[in-house]
Parts: sequence; structure tokens; C-alpha cells
Amino acid sequence: MLREIITAGLCVALMAADVSAQVFATNGGFETGDTSGWTSFAIGSQTFAITGDANTGAFAGELFNDFLGQPLAVKQANIGVGSINPGDAINISFAAKGSGTVGGEAFAEFFSELTGGGVSSTELLGGGPLALTDTYQTFNFSTVAGPDVSGGVTLQFNAAAGAAIGSTSRLFIDDVSISLLAPPLAGDVTGDGFVGIEDLNVVLGNWNAGTPPTPPVAPGPDVLSDFSSVNFDGTYDQFGTGVFTSGATDFTIAANDFGGGFFNLTAPLDATGEDTLEIQLDVNAGNVADKFNVVLVDGDGTERVIRYDGLVVGDNQILTVDLANFLQDNGVGAVPGLDLSNLTAFHVQGTFENGDPGLALDLTVDNLALIGGVVPLGPADINGDGFVGIEDLNIVLGNWNAGIPPTVVLPEPAALTLFGLGGLMMLRRRP
Repeated sequence: MLREIITAGLCVALMAADVSAQVFATNGGFETGDTSGWTSFAIGSQTFAITGDANTGAFAGELFNDFLGQPLAVKQANIGVGSINPGDAINISFAAKGSGTVGGEAFAEFFSELTGGGVSSTELLGGGPLALTDTYQTFNFSTVAGPDVSGGVTLQFNAAAGAAIGSTSRLFIDDVSISLLAPPLAGDVTGDGFVGIEDLNVVLGNWNAGTPPTPPVAPGPDVLSDFSSVNFDGTYDQFGTGVFTSGATDFTIAANDFGGGFFNLTAPLDATGEDTLEIQLDVNAGNVADKFNVVLVDGDGTERVIRYDGLVVGDNQILTVDLANFLQDNGVGAVPGLDLSNLTAFHVQGTFENGDPGLALDLTVDNLALIGGVVPLGPADINGDGFVGIEDLNIVLGNWNAGIPPTVVLPEPAALTLFGLGGLMMLRRRP
């Protein structure tokens, strides 16, 4: 039976998909020989100019500030409008060197911009001044876009002079890159950026390892909601769009763009000791390339965003995410971190950024609960349910040939066996 499943799956496997990162930055290497693409706020004796003292290529940018108590900011402003979405993973890389006297320092900052002005989030990259030396070094930062990026995102460098007499700040920057990272490739067990024979070998080599998952249990003391005849207590911003239908035992979100809202718990929930968020999800139709978020809210206002990626069409899917693998914390309260002993509300959000009336994604949610975690068996347990079986195989076959093949691929024993089985089936079908 397994042979027929594998052979049929390979016959309908999808063709390759490009998972390379999108890169946003204009004149990040200053190789135009000027500062085009950059916005400067230099005043007085402050300067932002081209220099031949570069990390790579012929040119770099140089900021010099001796204006006491004032910043000198330059930025790549409002980039990625319409391409960068809330919660997208972003990598920021640049080469820098410099020096400061009498309290002069340099900073790198990242903003998620609103249309018409204002920001939805700000981040001081590295949490403080850049640790500069007199030679170039490469800085890399991973971050996520804020909850509203309708005005794009901005990377800003600040050479800040102190207030004391004699304070200066000098900053050299080069090779500035802002990359929108591709999401993890479903079915890429080996992590080589391609779904193929190597991944299939890992799954087949661990076939039937672990314990099959059990069906969802009835709501218990740590269930946030069984969605029995409930409605949102409120919707917000873009997530308020869509059609929301409360059924007798579940809740449906239908949208072409964003859809969602929040529910207040009737009483605070103490989920101390739990480490996994589980939800029962029906993906009814449409665009399965996008994401589903759950946001847990505690009594002092911390909002923890937890993301479910790699959605596929199907009913009664039990999806789990480790609470430690959260996307971001918003509205951090007086006590750092999420307080599982005092949960007061939760949000559900469908982020259908690739919205199309013909691809509108309908979701039906049920039985949202905090549970003790399932321990994945390793890379072969792709869906993390503690068992290697048909669900994991389907993920590999459903993404067959996606990504970019590695330079050299050598078939392993399991693959050779698979090809042998396929050949036997072809021989048997000859007249």
C-alpha cells in the first residue's frame, strides 16, 4: 500500500518554487558615487558624504557629527511598501566602522511605518550603541515587521554627539542590505533549500517511529475556547475585514485579505506548566500559502503572537506550536514575558496577504487549548506530532521539487529502493 501511495504522490508532485530572499535597499553600497537613495537630516556642521574608504567596491558613506547634543540621522525610508507584510521575517546586514569622542556614539534603528506618518513599532538594533572599531566589521540583525507596515519599513543610522565639549561621532557604512526572508520550505527535512529525494529518504528511514497522535479531547481546564456559539468581542485595523460566522461548535473566518479579532475570557485562565498551543483547524478552500496567528494576552497587557505556517487544505487538522517559538511580543506589560498563570484574552488572525477573490481562504477554528508539549522525533517528524507517518510523507510529496537543488545529489539506499519499486510497477503495467 505504501508503494502505491508513494508512486502516485511522485506522479503529481509540484514543480520547483523559488524561495530566495527579496532584497530591499537603494544604493546600499554607495557605488553610484553619491548618496542617492538615502535621506539625510544633517544640520549645521554635520556632514553625510561619499568616501573612498570602503569595505567593498569603490565607495562608502561617511557620517560626521560635532554638533553637541544633536543626532545626525540618515536613512533608507519607507521601503517595501506593498511587499513587506506585518510579521514578515527580515534580515538587516551592513558593514560599519567608526569612532566617538567624549560620549559620541552610533546607532542603527529599524521602524515599521504607517501610511501618512507614525510608526507601529521601533527597534534599536543590538539594543544599544554599535560596537565599532577602526576597521570594518559586518553586522547582522534578524527582526520582524511590526503590526502595520502600510508605509513600508525604514532603516536609520544615527551618529550622535554628546553634550560635552569636544564630543564627536564618526560612522562609516557600506554594503547595506535589507532582506525579506522566505518562510521555511515545507517538506525540506534536511534544510538544504530543496524538497526531494534526500528528504524522502529521511521520512522513509524513520517510518512509523513514535506514537500516532490521538484525536482531540473534549475541552479541559486549559482550553481557551471550544468556539461554541461565540462572537468576537472586537475587531481591529485590517484584521477587522472579512466575514465571521459563529456556528454551534466552531467559528469561521472568510476573507480575501486580513480577517480576525479578539475574544475576552469570562475569567482569567491559569495555564501554568503548559508549553504548547494547540488548535483544531479546517482550511476550507483557497490560498494556502499564507498564515494563521493566535495572540495570547495576559493580565498586564503582554500580547504574544504565535504563528502557524504551511497551511494545507483539509478538515480536523490538529496544529501545535511550542510557546517558546513565538513570533513576537507586543504591548509588553509591567512584567516581562507572557504570564501563563493569568491569561485574560486571545486573538485569532488570518493573514491572507496574497488575497484574490478566486483564492479567498476560509478557516474554521475549534478547540483552542494550552497543553503539555509533544516531543518531535527529529527532522522526519515534519508536522511535529510525535509520529513519522503518512502526514509527513504528504508534506514532502506535496512540495516535491520546491526550492533550489543542491549542487550534488547522490541517491541513498531508500531512494534506490523507491526507484526499484517504481520500475517494477512500470514493468507490471506493460502489456
